[in-house]
Amino acid sequence: MDKHTCRTELSTMLDNEIDQMEILDSLLVKEKDIIASDSSLLLTINDEKKKIYDALEHYSSMLNAYIQTHGFSPTQDGIESCISWCDNNNILSAKWGLLKENIGRCKKLNRLNGSIVDNSLRSIKQALSILYGQQENEDTYSSDGHENKNTLGRSIAKA
Repeated sequence: MDKHTCRTELSTMLDNEIDQMEILDSLLVKEKDIIASDSSLLLTINDEKKKIYDALEHYSSMLNAYIQTHGFSPTQDGIESCISWCDNNNILSAKWGLLKENIGRCKKLNRLNGSIVDNSLRSIKQALSILYGQQENEDTYSSDGHENKNTLGRSIAKA
């Protein structure tokens, strides 16, 4: 394998992954906005995210296979070693850095969106608990070993 061919092919692979990560980033931002306002569009966003995840998995598999066939480990260290070996003008290093930044940003957005959903579910559970006169208790037993009771009197619906 010559360095030029390696550099060209890795550049294309990294470009593909960067493109997909940027699309995912914008979808996650859109998802966050939708969670906060119109949850009916979430199914559409989830379908789009599934396509992006599939594309990312495909590109990642291609990159790992390429790296392996050229004697490098399909790990972050292996990819960085291969890039270091064939990248004479730091273009691949820059792309690799951009890809890692995009991955980090998407992880943060995904965690934020998950947190928003968790908080919304918790609020809904609390509202239902109040409505039905139940104490929200996820533990079956208290810290002293006694059984927790889920009902606290009459529900608002019965009052």
